[in-house]
Amino acid sequence: MLSSDNISLKEREVFGIDHPAAGGNFLENALLPEEIVCSVRYHHKPSMCTRYRETSSVISLAEALSRSFFPKIEDDGIWTEEHDAIVLELSLDEGKLKKVREKAGEEAATMQELFTL
Repeated sequence: MLSSDNISLKEREVFGIDHPAAGGNFLENALLPEEIVCSVRYHHKPSMCTRYRETSSVISLAEALSRSFFPKIEDDGIWTEEHDAIVLELSLDEGKLKKVREKAGEEAATMQELFTL
């Protein structure tokens, strides 16, 4: 499996743009708020986000946690050292992460239903 950096490199090689940039451009053209645009554009590198860094960090962490709770080949939410830093920055200890994991497990069917509409 490719790492998120390798996926982005492959996307740029094949399409000339990676999915964070493409998603950010799409949302910007759709006139969504800058906070959402930035969060999508920097969801793999939230430390590079100069504005709305906390929101971008939360989105990045959510993607990585999603993969750890519900592993799937088609996603790219690979856990990185940046996620470790986000966990520390947001004061998320193992107990809090366990509660998030439990809640995600309880809501898994509802979340799956949402994405199959």
